[in-house]
Amino acid sequence: MNYKAAFADRYWLGVAAGGVLIPAIYVLLEELRMVVGDAIGRTDFLPPPRIQLFTLAIVLIVFRLMMVNLSREKTGKGLLSVTFLMAVIYVFYSFKFRNGY
Repeated sequence: MNYKAAFADRYWLGVAAGGVLIPAIYVLLEELRMVVGDAIGRTDFLPPPRIQLFTLAIVLIVFRLMMVNLSREKTGKGLLSVTFLMAVIYVFYSFKFRNGY
């Protein structure tokens, strides 16, 4: 099977990749935080904004690889759209829970 034909440059492929990649990275980093926190005996190891920022940094590296190295512009735009949408949702909910609305 041809690589270029299997992974065509499509916007919805980027949206699907972002919908799977972002939560998977977040859950992986959250589990890593819990394991390391339990191992060193600190429950405040990497407080909440840091895990989200690490997730964003990893997704931006993947985005750069898609845009520059793989020349997948539409797929990269889909990934960036999902990243932006999830960041807006995170900011909304963190503001809502911190201020008690």
